[in-house]
Amino acid sequence: INIGKRLAIAFGTTTLLTLVLLFVSFQTIDKLTDQWEQFHAVSLEKNAAVSKGVASLGDAIHHFKNYLLRGQDYDQKFMGDLAAIDRAAASYVNNHGDMNERERSALQSIREGADTYRAAIGKAVEMKTSGASIEEIDKAIKGADKQIGKALEELLAITQEETSTTADTISGTAIGGKQTVVAIGIVVVIIGVLFAWLTAVSITRPLQEAVGLASAVARGDLTQHIEVKSSDEVGKLLQALKDMNDSLAGIVGDVRGTTEAITTASQEIAQGN
Repeated sequence: INIGKRLAIAFGTTTLLTLVLLFVSFQTIDKLTDQWEQFHAVSLEKNAAVSKGVASLGDAIHHFKNYLLRGQDYDQKFMGDLAAIDRAAASYVNNHGDMNERERSALQSIREGADTYRAAIGKAVEMKTSGASIEEIDKAIKGADKQIGKALEELLAITQEETSTTADTISGTAIGGKQTVVAIGIVVVIIGVLFAWLTAVSITRPLQEAVGLASAVARGDLTQHIEVKSSDEVGKLLQALKDMNDSLAGIVGDVRGTTEAITTASQEIAQGN
Protein backbone atom coordinates (compact mmCIF):
# COMPACT_ATOMS: atom_id res chain seq x y z
CA ILE A 1 0.00 0.00 0.00
CA ASN A 2 1.45 3.37 -0.97
CA ILE A 3 1.90 6.19 1.50
CA GLY A 4 -1.15 8.11 0.28
CA LYS A 5 -3.45 5.13 0.85
CA ARG A 6 -1.97 4.45 4.29
CA LEU A 7 -2.54 8.05 5.31
CA ALA A 8 -6.07 7.92 3.89
CA ILE A 9 -6.85 4.71 5.84
CA ALA A 10 -5.50 6.18 9.08
CA PHE A 11 -7.39 9.44 8.63
CA GLY A 12 -10.57 7.66 7.50
CA THR A 13 -10.53 5.27 10.46
CA THR A 14 -10.02 8.10 12.95
CA THR A 15 -12.75 10.15 11.27
CA LEU A 16 -15.15 7.18 11.33
CA LEU A 17 -14.56 6.59 15.04
CA THR A 18 -15.06 10.30 15.70
CA LEU A 19 -18.38 10.16 13.84
CA VAL A 20 -19.37 7.14 15.93
CA LEU A 21 -18.54 9.13 19.06
CA LEU A 22 -20.65 12.05 17.83
CA PHE A 23 -23.52 9.70 16.96
CA VAL A 24 -23.49 8.06 20.40
CA SER A 25 -23.37 11.50 22.04
CA PHE A 26 -26.30 12.69 19.94
CA GLN A 27 -28.30 9.54 20.73
CA THR A 28 -27.68 10.00 24.45
CA ILE A 29 -28.71 13.67 24.36
CA ASP A 30 -31.79 12.82 22.26
CA LYS A 31 -32.81 10.10 24.71
CA LEU A 32 -32.35 12.44 27.65
CA THR A 33 -34.44 15.06 25.86
CA ASP A 34 -37.27 12.58 25.24
CA GLN A 35 -37.21 11.43 28.86
CA TRP A 36 -37.24 15.01 30.12
CA GLU A 37 -40.14 15.95 27.83
CA GLN A 38 -42.04 12.91 29.04
CA PHE A 39 -41.20 13.81 32.62
CA HIS A 40 -42.34 17.39 32.10
CA ALA A 41 -45.50 16.45 30.19
CA VAL A 42 -46.65 13.73 32.57
CA SER A 43 -45.03 13.57 36.00
CA LEU A 44 -44.68 17.31 36.64
CA GLU A 45 -48.13 18.09 35.22
CA LYS A 46 -49.68 15.35 37.34
CA ASN A 47 -47.96 16.78 40.39
CA ALA A 48 -49.20 20.27 39.50
CA ALA A 49 -52.78 19.01 39.13
CA VAL A 50 -52.68 17.24 42.49
CA SER A 51 -51.12 20.28 44.16
CA LYS A 52 -53.97 22.43 42.86
CA GLY A 53 -56.44 19.90 44.23
CA VAL A 54 -54.76 19.95 47.65
CA ALA A 55 -54.77 23.76 47.71
CA SER A 56 -58.43 23.86 46.69
CA LEU A 57 -59.32 21.37 49.43
CA GLY A 58 -57.56 23.58 51.98
CA ASP A 59 -59.59 26.55 50.74
CA ALA A 60 -62.79 24.50 50.86
CA ILE A 61 -62.21 23.51 54.50
CA HIS A 62 -61.45 27.13 55.37
CA HIS A 63 -64.59 28.43 53.62
CA PHE A 64 -66.73 25.68 55.19
CA LYS A 65 -65.64 26.76 58.66
CA ASN A 66 -66.20 30.39 57.81
CA TYR A 67 -69.73 29.58 56.68
CA LEU A 68 -70.46 27.87 59.99
CA LEU A 69 -69.12 30.86 61.89
CA ARG A 70 -70.20 33.79 59.73
CA GLY A 71 -72.64 32.54 57.12
CA GLN A 72 -72.62 35.13 54.29
CA ASP A 73 -71.56 33.72 50.86
CA TYR A 74 -68.88 31.33 52.10
CA ASP A 75 -71.04 28.39 51.03
CA GLN A 76 -70.74 29.62 47.41
CA LYS A 77 -67.00 30.00 47.76
CA PHE A 78 -66.92 26.47 49.16
CA MET A 79 -68.76 25.19 46.08
CA GLY A 80 -66.25 27.00 43.88
CA ASP A 81 -63.42 25.24 45.71
CA LEU A 82 -65.01 21.84 45.07
CA ALA A 83 -65.42 22.77 41.39
CA ALA A 84 -61.66 23.53 41.33
CA ILE A 85 -60.98 20.07 42.79
CA ASP A 86 -63.14 18.56 40.04
CA ARG A 87 -61.14 20.46 37.41
CA ALA A 88 -57.85 19.32 38.90
CA ALA A 89 -59.04 15.70 38.83
CA ALA A 90 -60.24 16.10 35.23
CA SER A 91 -56.88 17.58 34.24
CA TYR A 92 -55.14 14.62 35.83
CA VAL A 93 -57.33 12.19 33.87
CA ASN A 94 -57.47 13.91 30.47
CA ASN A 95 -53.93 15.07 29.90
CA HIS A 96 -51.59 12.43 31.24
CA GLY A 97 -52.01 9.13 29.40
CA ASP A 98 -52.74 5.73 30.90
CA MET A 99 -53.34 5.39 34.62
CA ASN A 100 -52.79 2.49 36.97
CA GLU A 101 -55.35 1.00 39.33
CA ARG A 102 -54.17 3.10 42.29
CA GLU A 103 -54.75 6.29 40.33
CA ARG A 104 -58.19 5.25 39.09
CA SER A 105 -59.21 4.27 42.61
CA ALA A 106 -57.97 7.58 44.07
CA LEU A 107 -59.77 9.62 41.41
CA GLN A 108 -62.98 7.71 42.03
CA SER A 109 -62.63 8.48 45.73
CA ILE A 110 -62.21 12.17 44.91
CA ARG A 111 -65.43 12.19 42.89
CA GLU A 112 -67.33 10.37 45.62
CA GLY A 113 -65.76 12.52 48.33
CA ALA A 114 -66.70 15.72 46.50
CA ASP A 115 -70.31 14.58 46.30
CA THR A 116 -70.24 13.74 50.01
CA TYR A 117 -68.72 17.14 50.85
CA ARG A 118 -71.34 18.94 48.74
CA ALA A 119 -74.04 17.05 50.59
CA ALA A 120 -72.41 18.11 53.85
CA ILE A 121 -72.60 21.81 53.01
CA GLY A 122 -76.23 21.33 51.98
CA LYS A 123 -76.96 19.68 55.31
CA ALA A 124 -75.07 22.45 57.13
CA VAL A 125 -77.19 25.08 55.37
CA GLU A 126 -80.38 23.28 56.38
CA MET A 127 -79.28 22.86 60.00
CA LYS A 128 -78.11 26.47 60.21
CA THR A 129 -81.44 27.64 58.80
CA SER A 130 -83.31 25.53 61.35
CA GLY A 131 -81.35 27.16 64.18
CA ALA A 132 -78.92 24.34 65.03
CA SER A 133 -75.81 25.35 66.92
CA ILE A 134 -72.32 25.34 65.38
CA GLU A 135 -71.36 22.40 67.60
CA GLU A 136 -74.35 20.37 66.41
CA ILE A 137 -73.63 21.15 62.76
CA ASP A 138 -69.94 20.36 63.13
CA LYS A 139 -70.72 17.04 64.83
CA ALA A 140 -73.23 16.09 62.11
CA ILE A 141 -70.84 16.66 59.22
CA LYS A 142 -67.56 15.81 60.94
CA GLY A 143 -65.04 14.05 58.68
CA ALA A 144 -66.79 14.95 55.41
CA ASP A 145 -63.49 16.11 53.92
CA LYS A 146 -61.49 13.02 54.90
CA GLN A 147 -62.21 10.97 51.78
CA ILE A 148 -61.04 13.71 49.42
CA GLY A 149 -57.97 14.41 51.54
CA LYS A 150 -56.95 10.77 51.67
CA ALA A 151 -57.42 10.35 47.90
CA LEU A 152 -55.36 13.46 47.15
CA GLU A 153 -52.61 12.21 49.46
CA GLU A 154 -52.59 8.92 47.52
CA LEU A 155 -52.28 10.74 44.19
CA LEU A 156 -49.54 12.93 45.58
CA ALA A 157 -47.63 9.84 46.74
CA ILE A 158 -48.04 8.29 43.28
CA THR A 159 -46.71 11.38 41.49
CA GLN A 160 -43.77 11.60 43.87
CA GLU A 161 -42.94 7.95 43.16
CA GLU A 162 -43.16 8.60 39.42
CA THR A 163 -40.97 11.67 39.78
CA SER A 164 -38.36 9.70 41.70
CA THR A 165 -38.44 6.83 39.19
CA THR A 166 -38.17 9.15 36.20
CA ALA A 167 -35.35 11.10 37.85
CA ASP A 168 -33.48 7.83 38.44
CA THR A 169 -34.04 6.82 34.81
CA ILE A 170 -32.77 10.15 33.49
CA SER A 171 -29.78 9.98 35.83
CA GLY A 172 -29.04 6.42 34.70
CA THR A 173 -29.24 7.42 31.05
CA ALA A 174 -26.90 10.36 31.64
CA ILE A 175 -24.37 8.24 33.53
CA GLY A 176 -24.54 5.41 30.96
CA GLY A 177 -24.17 7.86 28.09
CA LYS A 178 -21.23 9.54 29.78
CA GLN A 179 -19.48 6.22 30.32
CA THR A 180 -20.09 5.17 26.71
CA VAL A 181 -18.82 8.47 25.33
CA VAL A 182 -15.72 8.32 27.52
CA ALA A 183 -15.04 4.70 26.49
CA ILE A 184 -15.42 5.46 22.79
CA GLY A 185 -13.29 8.60 23.21
CA ILE A 186 -10.51 6.54 24.78
CA VAL A 187 -10.72 3.98 21.95
CA VAL A 188 -10.59 6.80 19.37
CA VAL A 189 -7.50 8.27 21.01
CA ILE A 190 -5.74 4.89 21.29
CA ILE A 191 -6.49 3.87 17.71
CA GLY A 192 -5.62 7.34 16.43
CA VAL A 193 -2.25 7.28 18.22
CA LEU A 194 -1.60 3.69 17.05
CA PHE A 195 -2.36 4.50 13.42
CA ALA A 196 -0.25 7.65 13.59
CA TRP A 197 2.70 5.71 15.05
CA LEU A 198 2.44 2.84 12.54
CA THR A 199 2.11 5.25 9.63
CA ALA A 200 5.05 7.35 10.83
CA VAL A 201 7.25 4.28 11.39
CA SER A 202 6.36 2.78 8.01
CA ILE A 203 7.48 6.00 6.34
CA THR A 204 10.40 7.27 8.45
CA ARG A 205 12.32 3.99 8.83
CA PRO A 206 12.68 3.32 5.07
CA LEU A 207 13.49 6.99 4.55
CA GLN A 208 16.22 6.80 7.18
CA GLU A 209 17.58 3.71 5.41
CA ALA A 210 17.46 5.54 2.09
CA VAL A 211 19.30 8.54 3.57
CA GLY A 212 21.99 6.22 5.00
CA LEU A 213 22.45 4.50 1.63
CA ALA A 214 22.65 7.81 -0.20
CA SER A 215 25.27 9.04 2.28
CA ALA A 216 27.31 5.83 1.82
CA VAL A 217 27.21 6.21 -1.95
CA ALA A 218 28.25 9.85 -1.60
CA ARG A 219 31.28 8.69 0.39
CA GLY A 220 32.17 6.26 -2.41
CA ASP A 221 31.03 3.14 -0.58
CA LEU A 222 29.34 1.02 -3.23
CA THR A 223 29.38 -2.19 -1.20
CA GLN A 224 26.06 -1.55 0.55
CA HIS A 225 23.46 -4.30 0.29
CA ILE A 226 20.16 -2.73 -0.60
CA GLU A 227 16.99 -4.76 -0.03
CA VAL A 228 13.72 -3.40 -1.32
CA LYS A 229 10.78 -4.64 0.84
CA SER A 230 7.90 -2.50 -0.43
CA SER A 231 6.47 -1.12 -3.62
CA ASP A 232 5.36 2.25 -2.26
CA GLU A 233 7.05 5.58 -2.87
CA VAL A 234 9.83 4.85 -0.37
CA GLY A 235 10.31 1.38 -1.92
CA LYS A 236 10.64 2.99 -5.33
CA LEU A 237 13.21 5.40 -3.89
CA LEU A 238 15.21 2.47 -2.47
CA GLN A 239 14.96 0.65 -5.79
CA ALA A 240 16.29 3.73 -7.57
CA LEU A 241 19.18 3.95 -5.08
CA LYS A 242 19.86 0.25 -5.59
CA ASP A 243 19.89 0.68 -9.36
CA MET A 244 22.16 3.70 -9.03
CA ASN A 245 24.46 1.84 -6.67
CA ASP A 246 24.63 -1.16 -9.00
CA SER A 247 25.22 1.07 -12.01
CA LEU A 248 27.99 2.99 -10.27
CA ALA A 249 29.54 -0.26 -9.06
CA GLY A 250 29.48 -1.53 -12.67
CA ILE A 251 31.04 1.67 -13.95
CA VAL A 252 33.70 1.60 -11.26
CA GLY A 253 34.37 -2.07 -12.08
CA ASP A 254 34.73 -1.26 -15.78
CA VAL A 255 37.01 1.68 -15.00
CA ARG A 256 39.06 -0.48 -12.66
CA GLY A 257 39.37 -3.20 -15.34
CA THR A 258 40.34 -0.67 -17.98
CA THR A 259 42.85 0.91 -15.62
CA GLU A 260 44.40 -2.47 -14.83
CA ALA A 261 44.63 -3.29 -18.55
CA ILE A 262 46.32 0.03 -19.26
CA THR A 263 48.71 -0.48 -16.34
CA THR A 264 49.62 -3.96 -17.59
CA ALA A 265 50.15 -2.68 -21.12
CA SER A 266 52.30 0.18 -19.86
CA GLN A 267 54.43 -2.23 -17.88
CA GLU A 268 54.91 -4.48 -20.86
CA ILE A 269 55.90 -1.54 -23.02
CA ALA A 270 58.34 -0.40 -20.37
CA GLN A 271 59.91 -3.87 -20.31
CA GLY A 272 60.36 -3.80 -24.10
CA ASN A 273 57.68 -6.31 -24.91
